[in-house]
Amino acid sequence: MESFQQQQEFFREHWPTMRQKLESGGVEAAISWIDYSFRDELERRVLFLFARQGMVMGEWKGKNLDACVQFADAAIAECLSQSARASDEETRNRRLDSANVASYNLAADLAWCWDDDLPREQRHYERGLKAAQECIKWRRQLKKGAWPLSMAWWAEGVHRLALKDDGAAVHSMQKALEHAVRDAAEKGLSSEEGPACAGTVLMNLGWLELAKLRSGDGAAAERLESVLANLASQEESPDEHIAADAQFYRQQLNDARRIVADWQA
Repeated sequence: MESFQQQQEFFREHWPTMRQKLESGGVEAAISWIDYSFRDELERRVLFLFARQGMVMGEWKGKNLDACVQFADAAIAECLSQSARASDEETRNRRLDSANVASYNLAADLAWCWDDDLPREQRHYERGLKAAQECIKWRRQLKKGAWPLSMAWWAEGVHRLALKDDGAAVHSMQKALEHAVRDAAEKGLSSEEGPACAGTVLMNLGWLELAKLRSGDGAAAERLESVLANLASQEESPDEHIAADAQFYRQQLNDARRIVADWQA
């Protein structure tokens, strides 16, 4: 079960049973089922890490974010436990990276900027903030590079916005932008604002302006409009990947701006 496809198929084979456990006995029943039915470390990691596809992205009776948080916490604990038991540094780091992935997914799933109808409370944003901060720590430790760190700082900023920690949110988004600029430079892409700017830089610049707007910088509204206009121009790119990414980034920023405006209404 070395390939992603094989792991995906393994999870899909066992998801119906996991879903039945969730629906009949809650998260505890699903975790107990894994604990008592699977001893192989790879099989356990696959079930814990891929469960998000069913629990968050799929449908099941009683679906709620608290259950997703509880299961993600178990997934992170499993990966950290496997890392601690590993006999060599490479394996330890790979298992730690699995915990990092699970933590980032949790931070992202708890963010408020997605088009879903799952209710979110302050406790979800607090847990999302902690998950993002763990990602920053682990990605530094693992020397993951500029873009993974940009993503982690973005996640921290998103949750700081929800928690009304506006000054800290600006700082987080500034760090996310700095790492996105460094990533663009490493890839030979432009980070100068304009139609030719790397989409990832524009996206993070847009989030920074949104955080500044939230913190009371009225001029940020015009700067955000400029970012959105540059992304709109990239949607006309003959490169379908650039166009699709630009459309996603612009939609996310527009949705986030609308939600933030609702908070302030």
